Amino acid sequence: MERELNEQAMKIILHVGDARQSIAEASKSISQQQYNLAQEELLLAKKELQIANHSQMKILQKERNGEKLPYSYLFNHAQALLISITSEWNITNQLIKIMTNLNRL
Repeated sequence: MERELNEQAMKIILHVGDARQSIAEASKSISQQQYNLAQEELLLAKKELQIANHSQMKILQKERNGEKLPYSYLFNHAQALLISITSEWNITNQLIKIMTNLNRL
């Protein structure tokens, strides 16, 4: 079980890293007032976050079903990254909406 836990943790870390890169590109596009491009980057990031969330849920469902899981600092770190990058996604998404509305004025 420890091996699967570590594999899922690394999968989460990989995908949130890709999501973070897309979010950084979206932020760059916002600064250049390219809001459609920023939206496209956020869509890519969202797909990566969904994959990461699915990996997390595989593990959480095992625990919910009564399987005893060892504590993993790596999995804990992966979950923290997932939360952080999801927050970055939400903030960037709101920023696109705000900037788009401001440019309509």
